[in-house]
Amino acid sequence: MRGHISPLNFVAVSPEGKCYCSGDEDWYVRVYLFDRPCFDFKYEVEKERANQLSL
Repeated sequence: MRGHISPLNFVAVSPEGKCYCSGDEDWYVRVYLFDRPCFDFKYEVEKERANQLSL
């Protein structure tokens, strides 16, 4: 997946199907829009909250 260097931990798709996000082992979450070639947002999350993400 574009933008990640570390292995992915999760991928989630929004309920309306307009975007998706992915998180990696470096604790970065990236948000992508399906109609764009690159990620739109990059967040660094706390390790304890990394598996609590929802769209």
